[in-house]
Amino acid sequence: MKWIGRLATAVMIIPLAAADGQTSKSLLGARHVDTLNGFSIRRPAGSRIERAPSVTELMRFNIRDEKTGAIRISMRLLRGAARQKATIDLRTYGETLAKQLKVGQDFQIDAAKTRPMAVAGKQAISFQGTLGLGRSRMYCRDVWVHTTPNRFLVVRTIGPLNAAGEIVPLSDACVGTLKFFDPTVAQAKHKADLARGEKVLASITRASLGAAVAKRDYWLMIQQGGKWVGFSHGTEALASRERTHGVVVTSQVVLAPRGGAKLFRKQELYASFDRKVEKWETVSLRIDTKGQKTSHREFGIKQNELLLVQTVIGPSATRDYSRTVPVQASYAPLAIARLLSRLIDRSKVEAYAFAQFNPTTRDFDMRTIKVVGPAPIDIGGQRYNAVLLLDQMAIDAPATKVYVDSAGLPLKIISEDGAVLQQTTPAAVRVRFPDEWKELWPTGGPS
Repeated sequence: MKWIGRLATAVMIIPLAAADGQTSKSLLGARHVDTLNGFSIRRPAGSRIERAPSVTELMRFNIRDEKTGAIRISMRLLRGAARQKATIDLRTYGETLAKQLKVGQDFQIDAAKTRPMAVAGKQAISFQGTLGLGRSRMYCRDVWVHTTPNRFLVVRTIGPLNAAGEIVPLSDACVGTLKFFDPTVAQAKHKADLARGEKVLASITRASLGAAVAKRDYWLMIQQGGKWVGFSHGTEALASRERTHGVVVTSQVVLAPRGGAKLFRKQELYASFDRKVEKWETVSLRIDTKGQKTSHREFGIKQNELLLVQTVIGPSATRDYSRTVPVQASYAPLAIARLLSRLIDRSKVEAYAFAQFNPTTRDFDMRTIKVVGPAPIDIGGQRYNAVLLLDQMAIDAPATKVYVDSAGLPLKIISEDGAVLQQTTPAAVRVRFPDEWKELWPTGGPS
């Protein structure tokens, strides 16, 4: 191929600009740090961090259309494996890699736009072209950074075919901010956090869960962009299912931004004390501004190490799948996961890690809860002696600030994207969202 010859020229590696220009800076958002894999990168400005639905992907940064919510441009961080484990010479290996991408992923690479580069002091190669077939074809820019003898970090940016002029500068700007570091310290810390989490789970008994469950209903008002847009209501109790004893957690969540679509979600979660049996059911209903309704139901059951999940979209479309729990000792069923802030020791500055199933990605995430310490807060003119927790729902996901009371129940939750959930009362919810209250509870409702 023609581009192989260009790799043999005297200027073989082209350094990638560090994105210092004003134009590049305007393309950049906050820095994302992957502590366990040893790198960081600034994500695209205005992008949302979304968990990847595949084990080969580390993370996605999606730029969505403000009106429709559809993904316009997606930047994906992937693991890339080298077929050969010796030191790789990209002058020759690039052609092999291009062939693999064409056969395995329908990546039609434009040889004239393939070039080597240096990224954070490491060899890399850039590919451009179309990805996919037919109507699903997208324009794609890949940067394969050779991180270890048999590994690549791949930064893939994809979007509509007519967005090449936007995709390539965005890719250059973000890739130019890549930094690499030794992850061994972070890996050792994570191992210790995981051991603490496993100890918490192993100590669960009927008595400890009975002490941890909320003795009353709890209510949270949801705020986004300085406006109240919804609320949540939850209950907890000891219960029996499938000839086992455990805990059941129920919740109702309503999102009703003024002038926007409404979302109603009801959920019931159950887990046995020994964590061998788990069941859940989630029912969601979306009502758009024209009154059109879309329903989504999900059923899950776990017995020993096997998870079986069924989703029902609309009136009848179903999808079934199963997953095997990788490490039973660290696995927190969804019901018990709701109680973790009350099961850990909140008197010490420590971190605890747990494996948790994520129905959205259909995979397991490693959740970490770190106890920061006392953090008094004011809510509605009242002072609370809260404890601050940092809750990461997955490794290197943005940390959510959770202020809990003396029992470990949430007083205030602040997410990375600015959403706020704050303790409230049923009376306040009923006043602010009277129509939604009636839709949930036509005959009165909880108090």
